[in-house]
Amino acid sequence: MKSVKMSFKNRVLIPAITIFTISVFLIAANDFRLLDMSIKTKTNSILDIFTSDILNQINQLDMILETTKETLNKQNMAITRAVAQILDQEGVDMSTEALKRLCEPLGIIELTVADSNGVVIYSNFDEYIGFNYNSTEPTRKYMDLADGTINELTEEPRKSEVEMSTVGDLGHYTGISRKNGGFLQIGYDAGILLRLQDEINIAKVIKETKIGENSYGIVVNNGIITAHPNDALLGYDISSNELYKTISTSDGFSWIYINEVRYYAGYKNINGRIVIGLVPETDYYREIRNIFFNTLIFFSVSLFIMIFAIYKIINRQLKPITKVTEGIKEIAKGNFDARIEGNYTDEFSLIKNAVNDMAKNISSYLNDKLKAERLVHEAELQKLDLMLKVNYDGLTGVYNRRYLDENLEHIIKTLSRSRGTISILMVDIDYFKLFNDTYGHSEGDECLKIIAKNLNENVTRENDFVTRYGGEEFCIVLPNTDENGARQIADKMLNVIRALKIKNEKSLAAEFVTISIGVTTGIVTHVQKNEDYIKRADEALYMSKQNGRDRSTFLPI
Repeated sequence: MKSVKMSFKNRVLIPAITIFTISVFLIAANDFRLLDMSIKTKTNSILDIFTSDILNQINQLDMILETTKETLNKQNMAITRAVAQILDQEGVDMSTEALKRLCEPLGIIELTVADSNGVVIYSNFDEYIGFNYNSTEPTRKYMDLADGTINELTEEPRKSEVEMSTVGDLGHYTGISRKNGGFLQIGYDAGILLRLQDEINIAKVIKETKIGENSYGIVVNNGIITAHPNDALLGYDISSNELYKTISTSDGFSWIYINEVRYYAGYKNINGRIVIGLVPETDYYREIRNIFFNTLIFFSVSLFIMIFAIYKIINRQLKPITKVTEGIKEIAKGNFDARIEGNYTDEFSLIKNAVNDMAKNISSYLNDKLKAERLVHEAELQKLDLMLKVNYDGLTGVYNRRYLDENLEHIIKTLSRSRGTISILMVDIDYFKLFNDTYGHSEGDECLKIIAKNLNENVTRENDFVTRYGGEEFCIVLPNTDENGARQIADKMLNVIRALKIKNEKSLAAEFVTISIGVTTGIVTHVQKNEDYIKRADEALYMSKQNGRDRSTFLPI
């Protein structure tokens, strides 16, 4: 028994484990490569959409901000010039209260008039009177402007420079206009622009545009970080960084390091403004890692099952006597397909081969005898099945369009020799689409089956037949039937379907399912074709529909 175990271990288990383990690692490595390609493709797509979306939003926000600035400048400059003209008039009240009344409806928050020395002589704030514009650098430029002929509206808000102001800090759009050697300075509320700038802040936009759970985006404008989830990094200059040199030259995807953390990045550059989407390496490989470890677990379990199965099989093969006995019993019961399996010693091999040969000969004799009978039976079944598939409609059980085309051509050729008569009936179920919409397609199929069955049962002559022409249309072929006989059949069909009383509450013809019929009859000649009869019957059917449905119409060929 000890030698048997050694043989099992050395000859089967060790090679099997070795081969299986190598296969596991080869498959896992290939899976890792394929998954890496798949994840990279998916990540590239996500980052590409993200960067494109952010750039589009940035461009749109720039346009909005620029348009708003331009509109405000035009509006406020117009008001500045108008106020300057009013105050230039003689006799105008220049008291603080009068100036306040003038400012309020125009949205002016500061209005000061300085003399030629730059000293404020009139203002809507008492504490501004006496302020010297030459006293501070930011206000001195208004004196310079007042010496020329220029009117200007500054594009940037500023704060009030009047010391000890009780008004506090004021956000201005400032308009300047000359006045009697001095100047007029008007300040407008810049709050609307400040609020707009805050609303369309790029850093806010990029925070709200998610890439993934831990992924994020950065916007760099001419080397300066203008948007970043970490507010502390806004305004940071990275123009000398190797990362910036890489991403500023072209669009693309690459692995990059930020603060010693590895990211997979997608970046796009438009006019010096770069949008970067960053996916942490941990997120990138998470899915690959999960699938990889699941694969290893699966193959490890499979290896254990395989080793156990091999052991059990070999252990059974150590009992050849039981196997041979079981095989003989099976054959003795009449199971001549049973065989004794396994490799045995010479003695048991002779017994196994002799019993298997005997069973094989008996089985071969019986199989040969049954085979011929089975082949004949199968041929008949195939022929019948083929005929059903080719000639019959699978839903209704009546003949199909193919059968109609082939058989009608044969009938016309036969009747043309004797100038016989043929009649064709085209039948259509009235308002069948409304029936389907009301009761559902399942009930519609049942309705089609019932209609087809009743049409077929009322065509009794041997050569007459019903076919499903398509959808809810049926075609009835009546060889050797004249006009009178065709009309009688049509009236009979109408009454049969009415008597079924299949509910169709949405029908415009009746409260039950009805049919419309087009009838045509003609003497067959050799110049006529299938299409001539079908077309004529279809024309008659059309007239039945036009005249209210639930009726038949006859048109001769």
